[in-house]
Order: sequence, then C-alpha cells, then structure tokens
Amino acid sequence: MSAINAASPARAKLRNPVVGPRDAASLILLRGEGKGLEVLAGRRPLHVRFMPGVYVFPGGAIDPPDRVAWSVECGSEALGPTLARSARAALRETWEEAGVLIGRPAEGPSASPVRAA
Repeated sequence: MSAINAASPARAKLRNPVVGPRDAASLILLRGEGKGLEVLAGRRPLHVRFMPGVYVFPGGAIDPPDRVAWSVECGSEALGPTLARSARAALRETWEEAGVLIGRPAEGPSASPVRAA
C-alpha cells in the first residue's frame, strides 16, 4: 500500500472493516502529456465507512436515475444498457464531486450558460 493512501492505526480501528459491494463507476481524467501529465483525484472524507482518507478518481455508486437515458446523450445505444448506466454514473459523479462537466452543449436554448473547459 502506498504511503499516500495508508490509514493510521487509530483511523483503521474506527471504521467497520466489512462493507458490502455496490455497482459503481469512476472517470479517470488526464490533462497534458509527458512530465506535465496531470491526473484528477480527490481525497475521500475521513468519516466515511469505505476507504476513508484515500485518494480516488471521481466516481461513485450507480443510482436508480442512472438507469434512464439522458435526452441529450448520444452513442449509448452502442454501449449497451449496463455500460451506459456506468457511463452516466461516472459523468454525474464527476460533476457532483469535482465540478467538472463532460460533454457538449445540447441543441436549443440553455437555462444557464456553462463555460467550456
């Protein structure tokens, strides 16, 4: 285990060692190249049961709304339903956790402008 993700013995005693698995998805975002390559990661809060204090990619559980196709999505029919749900969850979680919106503007008027990254 790397030092960056190592939990202290005191924190390890506070958490429940058994956490049931859930379907989840993550998005790995890279920027730059070579020695300038950057990777987006965040640190999980210390109070959560699953992997407290660990640095992770944005992502999380696949929620029931992720099972419904977005009106603006394209290409999901090529992925199949399981992978499409995972993609929706990863994109949603990236927005919720990191404030990074992936995609392009939908056709028609927008309720609020979004600055392109």
